[in-house]
Amino acid sequence: MTAYSPRSRKRALDHVNRDSFKAAEDKAHKSLSREDEDSIRSLADLLAEPLDSIAELYARELARLRPRARLTTFLPLVVSRLVRRRRLQGRAEARRTD
Repeated sequence: MTAYSPRSRKRALDHVNRDSFKAAEDKAHKSLSREDEDSIRSLADLLAEPLDSIAELYARELARLRPRARLTTFLPLVVSRLVRRRRLQGRAEARRTD
């Protein structure tokens, strides 16, 4: 895993703009809140991955968990952790197969 640097954060933010976010949001899920949008942007920034793929995975996890959630206050936090864990596990598995 590479070390975090402000330059990598800038590069990750370069591809994150409102238009690409809107397209990803429309494609993945219509009912994302402002907090969900912020979580998706943060994850894309942190993981340095395309916003579209993060938004799609986030929306899928949110749709899976939302119907069963008794308390929705912490749902964005839980979904963000799941998305981050899945992406990092995917990277680790990819390294093992190389």
